Amino acid sequence: TVRVEFSHKFEAMDGEGRVTLQGPAGKVVTSPSVVFGADGAFSKVREQLGRMVRLDFQRQYIESGYKELTIPPGPGGGFA
Repeated sequence: TVRVEFSHKFEAMDGEGRVTLQGPAGKVVTSPSVVFGADGAFSKVREQLGRMVRLDFQRQYIESGYKELTIPPGPGGGFA
């Protein structure tokens, strides 16, 4: 099962796997099995992970500044 939280801002992640989000109704603490951090070059998710585990990464800025990903529908118009 996949759950996407719109209108929520990432606040923190701890070493036990708990993620704190700020939503319209206040703070939400959840324990997801996977976290996707698609929050850009100055990623708060990456920053939090770097405090918990040793990371090796580099930033390389692209000239266009923006890339768009398109995922076409599968056969019969369904999900891929």
